[in-house]
Amino acid sequence: MSSRSRGSTNALDGKGDARPFLSSLPKTRLVELLADHAMFCDRLLDTLQLEAVCTPTAPDASGFRSMIDRVIRPHTFVSYRESFDFSGRIDDLVDRLGTLLKDGRDGDVIALTEHLLRGCEHVLGNMDDSAGTMQPVMERAAALHLEACRSARADPIELALRLFTWEMTTEWDTFFHAVLTYADVLGDVGIAEYRRLAEDVWREISPLAPGDRCEFDSRRFRTAAVMEDLARLTGDVDELVRVLGRDLSSSYRFHQIAAELRESGRLDDAITWAERGLCAFSDNRDDRLVRLTIELHHASGHQEQAMDLAWATYEPNPNQETYRQLQAVVPSKQWPDFRARAIAHLRSILRPVSGSDAGHPSEHHRADGSSLVAILLAEECPEDAWQAARDYGCSETLWTQLARLREDQHPLDAAAVYEYLIEQRIGCKDKRGYRGATELLVRVEALMSRGGQPESFRKLLEATIDKHRRKRNLMKLITASFGEIE
Repeated sequence: MSSRSRGSTNALDGKGDARPFLSSLPKTRLVELLADHAMFCDRLLDTLQLEAVCTPTAPDASGFRSMIDRVIRPHTFVSYRESFDFSGRIDDLVDRLGTLLKDGRDGDVIALTEHLLRGCEHVLGNMDDSAGTMQPVMERAAALHLEACRSARADPIELALRLFTWEMTTEWDTFFHAVLTYADVLGDVGIAEYRRLAEDVWREISPLAPGDRCEFDSRRFRTAAVMEDLARLTGDVDELVRVLGRDLSSSYRFHQIAAELRESGRLDDAITWAERGLCAFSDNRDDRLVRLTIELHHASGHQEQAMDLAWATYEPNPNQETYRQLQAVVPSKQWPDFRARAIAHLRSILRPVSGSDAGHPSEHHRADGSSLVAILLAEECPEDAWQAARDYGCSETLWTQLARLREDQHPLDAAAVYEYLIEQRIGCKDKRGYRGATELLVRVEALMSRGGQPESFRKLLEATIDKHRRKRNLMKLITASFGEIE
């Protein structure tokens, strides 16, 4: 009989804590157990080797560096399933680097974290990290590197060179925005060196004007990001505008500049840049720039300009968003007239539903009037919205919303909508669709009963069963809800 079955005090306690039992074993037996298990468990072997290289008496960091190379550089592709254990082993390395830092070995930690992060970047190109297991590990390592640099008071010029070179040459974002993150460590001397390095590259990058073709260029992108960071450190908005203004190849770039100027309270300058952008890209305007320009005119008291631009935006593309944009800048006294004009304009471009489609969420016309219906529902005009849906059609989602609003006062109207949606749910041909169709049938039964047409529901139910009798999963749900139907 085993010691566990005899209830020995040395047996494992059943709570997953093996320490009481292990404490009772002789040292030689513990050594045997660990050595045997380490032969087949990489994680345990890593732990033992880390214990060996992290002792306070360790003469240098070469052992730890070798551990990093052994763990982080697999000879084969790291699969999705393997990525969890792989990143966990690297996380153990980061934990031990933290221990080294507490022991005062900040110089070693700087060198080792940089070596580890280079290894992580290298292996990312040879693994499936779709689960995102590596990012938090690398972020922890980068945070440890920053802490070590602060503790060691790293040489600012050497650190600036290493960080800038890394930021410019990597394919990843390990030290992206490093000059901002390390500003207190770099100090004035290190930041000045960072600026010198960046400006040497920046001078070689040609400016881009509106209309210039701009394909992604990693060197341009990263240098521009560094120059923006340096400008933000100084707080000089004009310098930031000059940096952003080196690339005016898209409408959005004008939006960025105008937004920065607005943030600093320079509304007139922001309007100037925004208007320049609208003029330069009159045939291909960025919606964000248009919205910002309207907001800027409105905030500056340029009411007519804001209203004119808002209407010019709404007129070719009348929808809920451009309608709200218009409403936001029109004075409340003028809004009733503007509203009537906006609604009339939207109706004028819609195609009315005709014939048998009238009053139903028909497939052919179902999305024509969605913008109008959504606007009327947002304004809490359910009757107008219902009529607009009947006149022009709308999306299935809006039909459902309208039906729910009409259940209490107009149950047969709601039932007619649900009757159509039942077939849509069944058409999904899956359990979720069948369940939704059955729930709608239950709802329609109650609505038709309240509307005085229980026989109409009986005919609907029989027709549905007759049409879809071969769908066994659907029939089971219908039988469970309504019983056997002959």
